[in-house]
Amino acid sequence: MPTIQQNIPMLYYIIRSYSAKKNAFLLGKFYVKFTVNHIALILGLSNRGREFQFERIPLSNRKHKELARELADLTAEDSSPTLESRRINCLIRYVLAVLFFPLKGLKVPTCLLDFNGLEDFAAVNWPKAIHTFLHSHFASMNEIAIREEMTNLGYLEGCSVIIVVSKST
Repeated sequence: MPTIQQNIPMLYYIIRSYSAKKNAFLLGKFYVKFTVNHIALILGLSNRGREFQFERIPLSNRKHKELARELADLTAEDSSPTLESRRINCLIRYVLAVLFFPLKGLKVPTCLLDFNGLEDFAAVNWPKAIHTFLHSHFASMNEIAIREEMTNLGYLEGCSVIIVVSKST
């Protein structure tokens, strides 16, 4: 997956239209809610399972590119009986770090590297985790957007593709 450049003016507009109190975006005269069910529907994930508390710290010494390289290396022919489980674990870590919880600097939090196997991944309520992370990040960025100039807004962390999809539906 290539790194996607964020459109700062669009990001500024979206963040400024967000109300943390209402957990909704102001579109014209109406507020449009941003819910866990929206995320579940957009990503095709079930809205059930154990809660996952995303922890930024400690950051591992790994970056997105290293996860991608590890995944590519595992696609090579290999006769190891554990190859398939290693591929799945690597893909899970990659999706978590790159799609669900991307951070500025493309660093990978250690908490995302702890998932092993599909059962472990399937046990978590990912829509809730993504929603909680984005809600807290929207709220803090909204405060910055109100106080600061557009150029000081920073990088929107988290699954920002959800905003684009949810605002266009």
